[in-house]
Amino acid sequence: MMKHIITALLILWSFFSWATTPDKTILNALNQSIVVYEAKHNKCIEFASENILSHNIINIIKKIDVDLASSLGYLYKEAIYKCSLNELSSLMKLIMIIETSDDSDYQNSRLRVKEFKRQLFTKVDLRLESKFQGLSREKKTAILNVGKTLAPFNMVDAYERIQLE
Repeated sequence: MMKHIITALLILWSFFSWATTPDKTILNALNQSIVVYEAKHNKCIEFASENILSHNIINIIKKIDVDLASSLGYLYKEAIYKCSLNELSSLMKLIMIIETSDDSDYQNSRLRVKEFKRQLFTKVDLRLESKFQGLSREKKTAILNVGKTLAPFNMVDAYERIQLE
């Protein structure tokens, strides 16, 4: 009798450990993808600190009739975004798999996604995006045209140079 109880408990235990395996697997992949994205994002920021905008780009930005902090902040945010886009894209695919799954086995992964999404976009990012979206089409186009070719850049240096020139 005791042998049957132990066998039943082992079967139940193995079933429950197997049931959480998909969540553990996707959670590990998610965490690894987050680490890769954050590492790339940090490299982009490091690169930005060393990359000074050309005099020509500074002059183009000055000619755009938009609040300097907003336009420069938006351009900086977008340059960092483009720099880490491949890593973010891979991460977002995993997030979509988790969020669109009907599988309740991804409970821990869903919690991690929720936590990460709160960290992904800061209030500053959202405020810059909101200000950008409130601009006229012409001003948006002017900013986007400047941003098309920009690599991450030293925003403080650019701001100071625009203010001084």
